[in-house]
Amino acid sequence: MKAANTMQVRQHNKTVIRQAMLCLRQATRPQLAQKTGLSQVTVSAVLAELMEKGEVESCGSVPSEGGRPSACYRYRGERHNAGVLYTYQMEGRTLVQLEVFDLFGDRVDRASRFLGDLHPESFDALLDAAFQETPGIRTLALGVPGQVEGDKILFCDHRALAGDSLSRRWKGRYHVPVLLENDINAAVLGYVQGLPGEVAGLTAGIYFPGRFGPGMGLALGRSPWPGRQGFVGEFHYLYGLDQWNVMDHGNPAAVEETAARYLRAVCVMAGPERVVLYGDIFRPGSEEAIRQKVEKTFYNAYGLQLEVRRDMGPDYSAGMKALALRQLKRTLFGTAWEEE
Repeated sequence: MKAANTMQVRQHNKTVIRQAMLCLRQATRPQLAQKTGLSQVTVSAVLAELMEKGEVESCGSVPSEGGRPSACYRYRGERHNAGVLYTYQMEGRTLVQLEVFDLFGDRVDRASRFLGDLHPESFDALLDAAFQETPGIRTLALGVPGQVEGDKILFCDHRALAGDSLSRRWKGRYHVPVLLENDINAAVLGYVQGLPGEVAGLTAGIYFPGRFGPGMGLALGRSPWPGRQGFVGEFHYLYGLDQWNVMDHGNPAAVEETAARYLRAVCVMAGPERVVLYGDIFRPGSEEAIRQKVEKTFYNAYGLQLEVRRDMGPDYSAGMKALALRQLKRTLFGTAWEEE
C-alpha cells in the first residue's frame, strides 16, 4: 500500500510540474516551486526525470535575486502535435478545414479545401501533406455533421461517412488515436469556453446550415452534454421539426419563423440559460426578430439570452482544438492528467 501511495504521489507531482511547464513554457526551479507549492528538491527530481525522457531541456540560466544565476528549463511542447479536421457549410459548399496544434496549443499548420460529397478517402490529401510537413502528429480529431458514439458515426449528413470505416482508415493509415465529434457539440464547447466569468446552467447552440437540416448541441457549464449515444439535438428523428428542408431559404421572414419554431421547442424541452444560433443564412436583425417571436409565445416570461453568429468557424475551431489537445495529453500522459 505504501509503495502504491508513493507512486501516486510521484505521478501527481509529475502532472503538476507538467501543467506548470506547459503554462510557463520555461522556468527555473524556484519559479516552479513557487507556482506548484512543491519543494525545490521535489521539483529537481521531477525535472531530472522529464529531461531524461526528452520532455524538458536546459535553456541556460537567468539572474536570481542576490545569488548565483538560476538554471532555466524549457518544456518541449513543440515535439507533439494534434491534427484537427472539421467540416461545415459555407455559402452552400462543404468546407474542410485542417489545423495542427502543438502541445502548447499553438497552431503550427493550417489548410482548407472545398469538397463535394465526402467519403472516407476525401481527407487523404490534406492529412498526407500534414503528416509530411509537420512531424510528431500523435492524435487526430474530426468534427462532422452527424451523430457520433465513440469511433462510430451513427448518422451523418454525408452518408458515406457513416459507420466506423473512417476511424479505421485513419488508424490504419496514420497509426494514431482518432477522436470523432459532432460539429455543433464542438462549436458550443468553443462558445462557452470563450464566455467571460462563471458560466452557470445550460447553453444551447443550434446550427442552421443551408444545405442540411439543423442540429443542436448542449453544454452544462463549460462541459459538453451530448446525452445518451449523442442523441441530443438530432432533430431529424422528430416529425414536425422537419420544416427547414422544405422552406424557402431565400425568404428571411420564413428563415426567422422556422428558426423560432425550433427554438421554442428547445426552450420548453431543455430550458437553456442562453442560446447561440449559427448560420450564414441569417441576416442582420435576425437575432432580435427571432428573440421577439420566441418571447411572444412565452408572454415575455422567459428572458431569452440569444446570440446569432453567422460564422460557426471560430467557435468550432476552438472546441475541436480543446478536444484534440485533451486527447493528445491523454495519449501522452494517460488519464492521470485529467484527474488533476
